[in-house]
Amino acid sequence: MLHFTIQEHTKVAKQIYTIGYSRRNVEELSRIADKLEAVFFDIRYSPWSRRPEFRKKHLAEVLGQRYQHVPELGNINYRSGGDIKIANLEAGQVIVEASEHPTILMCV
Repeated sequence: MLHFTIQEHTKVAKQIYTIGYSRRNVEELSRIADKLEAVFFDIRYSPWSRRPEFRKKHLAEVLGQRYQHVPELGNINYRSGGDIKIANLEAGQVIVEASEHPTILMCV
């Protein structure tokens, strides 16, 4: 898991983590979120997975209010394998920065 900090204008640091799920299970992600008191932002453009437990509906059921899908930060070229193109970086940043909790950005 990658960890970095954003310094906001108020001099309060916001903790942001990144995590992939390919070698994890949902229960592990839930434990991590609980331990960090963090919110999971699913930044996949399309929140679907071959593994049913990592589809949007199931993640929302398990993580509850700790889960939010943020397609604005997703790669619109995820299917083509082309260059990475974020859907709407500015809008996604606003969503992440508005969170009062530590944040975990989740992708594949």
